[in-house]
Order: sequence, then C-alpha cells, then structure tokens
Amino acid sequence: MKRKLSVLLASLLCMVTLCFAFVGCQKGDVDDVVITVENASQDQTLLSYMQALQEEGTLLFTVSDGMVIKINGTANAGASYWMLYTTDTENANTSWGTYEYNGETLGSAALGVGELVVKNGATYVWTYQTF
Repeated sequence: MKRKLSVLLASLLCMVTLCFAFVGCQKGDVDDVVITVENASQDQTLLSYMQALQEEGTLLFTVSDGMVIKINGTANAGASYWMLYTTDTENANTSWGTYEYNGETLGSAALGVGELVVKNGATYVWTYQTF
C-alpha cells in the first residue's frame, strides 16, 4: 500500500468559526491527529481548515510541494509518513487502505489536503505510518 499524497496548495484562506476536537491515540511514540469539522465554510479545503487551526495555535504543520511533511513536530522520515484517513465516504477510497478509529473503519483520503473539501461532522485522522 505504498502511495504518496499528491496535492495542490490552496491559496485562499476562509474565515470561519471553528469548533474542533483533537484526540490523541497513541501509536508507537507519535499521537494521531484527529480533526472533527464543524461550522466550515462552503467549499473550504482541509488545508485551509488546518491553516486556521494553526493560526489559533492548536495545530502545527508544514507543507512542502503540496504534501504534509510535518505535524506537531514529527516529520516524514525514511519510510514513515503522515497518512490521511476520513469518515467522509465520498472522499475516501478503502481499496487504498483503511484505518480503525474509535470503533469505525475510515478510508484513505482520495484527494490531497489542498483539494479535499471538508464536510461538517466528518472526521479526518492524520496517522504516522511506516511502510
């Protein structure tokens, strides 16, 4: 299940009222990053949603060439990468991979962070995986 996320950087930040939840699930020595979206603006991408969280100081991440390469101090290294899974079944592809979270099977995100339009009530889980 080797693949790289291919994404375009979003150039527009949307101002929104954010209601979010981060839940740490221990996986080795790196916590998953769980984002539950509420009150997102129409057509807001996950990238712009995450940028708003970063501006609030609740999330730190780095994007390079359209790929999330570092979250909360943990960077992609060697064969270990941040992978994105979601409850949004319209934008997930379970044949690319699944991830169990909170008793639910999430599918691998079918779009990159800059293209994936978030849905209110959906959960997006970044997990650090080694291949």
